[in-house]
Amino acid sequence: DIQQVQFTCVILLRMVAYAPILGIGGVMHVTQGNTGLAWIIVLDVAALLLLITVLMSIAMPKFKIMQTLVDRLNLVSREILTGIMPVRAFSREQFEEQRFDKANKDLMGTQLFTNRAMVAMMPFMTLIMNGTSLLIVWFGGKAMDAGTMQVGEMIAFITYTMQIVMSFLMLAMVAVMLPRAGVAADRIDEVIRTKATIHDPDEADAKAAKEHKNWQGVVEFHDVSFRFPGADSDALEHISFTAKPGETTAIIGSTGCGKSTLLNLIPRFYDVTGGSVTVDGIDVRQMPQAQLHDLLGYVPQKGVLFSGTIDSNLKFGGDHITDAAVKKAAAIAQATEFIDAKPEGYASPIAQGGSNVSGGQKQRLSIARAIAKDPKIYLFDDSFSALDYKTDVALRRALKAQTDNATVIIVAQRISTVLHANQILVLDEGRLVGAGAQGARWSGAAAGCQAGPEAPVRRRGLYLDRHTCHPLFLRGAAGGDGLAADVPVVRTIGEETSMNYAAIKTCDIANGPGVRTSLFVSGCTHHCKGCFQPETWDFSYGEPFTQDVIDTILHSLEPAYV
Repeated sequence: DIQQVQFTCVILLRMVAYAPILGIGGVMHVTQGNTGLAWIIVLDVAALLLLITVLMSIAMPKFKIMQTLVDRLNLVSREILTGIMPVRAFSREQFEEQRFDKANKDLMGTQLFTNRAMVAMMPFMTLIMNGTSLLIVWFGGKAMDAGTMQVGEMIAFITYTMQIVMSFLMLAMVAVMLPRAGVAADRIDEVIRTKATIHDPDEADAKAAKEHKNWQGVVEFHDVSFRFPGADSDALEHISFTAKPGETTAIIGSTGCGKSTLLNLIPRFYDVTGGSVTVDGIDVRQMPQAQLHDLLGYVPQKGVLFSGTIDSNLKFGGDHITDAAVKKAAAIAQATEFIDAKPEGYASPIAQGGSNVSGGQKQRLSIARAIAKDPKIYLFDDSFSALDYKTDVALRRALKAQTDNATVIIVAQRISTVLHANQILVLDEGRLVGAGAQGARWSGAAAGCQAGPEAPVRRRGLYLDRHTCHPLFLRGAAGGDGLAADVPVVRTIGEETSMNYAAIKTCDIANGPGVRTSLFVSGCTHHCKGCFQPETWDFSYGEPFTQDVIDTILHSLEPAYV
């Protein structure tokens, strides 16, 4: 669109400003003479105007839709190129070829029609020009024979007439371009006139935020509701919670329940429609956006990298980020291994969109970019989904040490990702249906356990912390226990954890190689002495257990053990 308008503007400056000078000058010189042939000029101009009007009335509608057809062809081409893998996976090559062929033929037909119309204009223009010359010579010859005109006057009259015809020809060429440029200009104007919905506050409202020093990063939602523009109902309803520095707040819920939307209210990607979101007691709407964003380290759901190098991407948070901070952030994000494996290290190039790194590497670099900024508030929008359990656990353990004084808000799908959180929020259809600290689960479990066998407690999942003194046991089985006795796999005493990999070997021997193996993990999940209510979790694999397999299972159960 911009190129079309730019090209038309250049032609306007070169031709439209030049053609009237030629035409007006020619008309003035012709009318000043006493040749008696001015009626030929009138006839000539009338024929030209009639020709241009007819051609424009035929071609104008096609010119108006041509830009739309160009957009359609570009859209189809882009969808095919970006979606080539699902197209091949679903064997839709022939369908996509037909779709592209239709878009291509629609544009081709329109362009052929307009080009033929414009090509037809040139012969008619030539016919009018030569016919005009013929009339001038014919009637000029008779005037010279009568002695009322000189040869020089006739030649000058022909020259001026050609100038007038050429000026109309140039105007006709510009008229051909104007409809298409007009469509492009309307589309550009539509974008320019679109009003921003997020505005910085005025000086008076932003005064409190600008004068505030020593930001702590306390994020509070006060009865927050949000509705997308044009929607019939709220996407979030009456959400209230507080995320404090040094603590991790996890947000979980089913797909489409509003987790990412809630997180996006903090950096003001959207503004709340009810209630308020505050940072250190100051409404985010009363803070300049640059100041608010300086406090945040945001990792989007889909990792986004920019063309450049690994180093430039990790320093994207500002010029204050040093090389040491970049390397530290990469180590925390578990990205050092694959960065050092590259020949150019941190100077390794990143293609547009990060297309030359894997999904997990892209996600780790996005996390490292946020860590390198060292913000007061970390926002992770399901940013660990592409990581395996082992990397996930190692990253979150290192991240915990880095974010001891920062507020961390995590949106996640994996239960294991949020088990370590100080506060867990459960969303359902935009409403907060559950909230509480991890310790709240322990009190109920312990109370039921102490009540004795008459009030057993059964909970899904493994809720153990590093202070539990009861061991976990491994039982391998292809149809029975497979082991003569429970073999301790994990013992936790205070902060120390030990693993007994001999149990794995025993399990493999008992089941035999290649036998479908189930792992039963048993252990007390309660904070009481003398508890006789162990719970059992079953994990099935199609291969004998190895050290890596048991590591993955234990990582998925409770990161604090490893």
